[in-house]
Amino acid sequence: MKQQYFFLALVALFLTSITGCRATAGDSQPALLQTSSSAIKAPQSIRQILDNIDRFLGNKVKLTVFYGDPRREITGIPNRRSDWPVYDDSAAIYASGSLPQGLSHYTQKNWGTPLEITGIISKTSGGLVFIKVEKAIIR
Repeated sequence: MKQQYFFLALVALFLTSITGCRATAGDSQPALLQTSSSAIKAPQSIRQILDNIDRFLGNKVKLTVFYGDPRREITGIPNRRSDWPVYDDSAAIYASGSLPQGLSHYTQKNWGTPLEITGIISKTSGGLVFIKVEKAIIR
């Protein structure tokens, strides 16, 4: 009988480790463990991200920025055709992903449009920091 309980405990431990789930007292369903990128961080500026890249790399952030030509230097070049610049008062960074509906890569008339973007802070193999956009809305 003790061997059966021991075996069941080992199976439960194994399943918990491979699924990334944990159960708490009173839960009828296991809860997914949060990864570092699931909690949204709200840096005060792009400069804060760039100056503290180890803290933000791989994490989900929410930023209020402006779309377009930042008239600021962004180190590096866009990684893909879908990359687009965003900026705030402190610095500029590339965003990678779909533009919000109504904005275009092909015209400058939308430059300066305020946006709220949520995405994962990433870095290219060449060291260029950018944000993988999950959601972008015009403010």
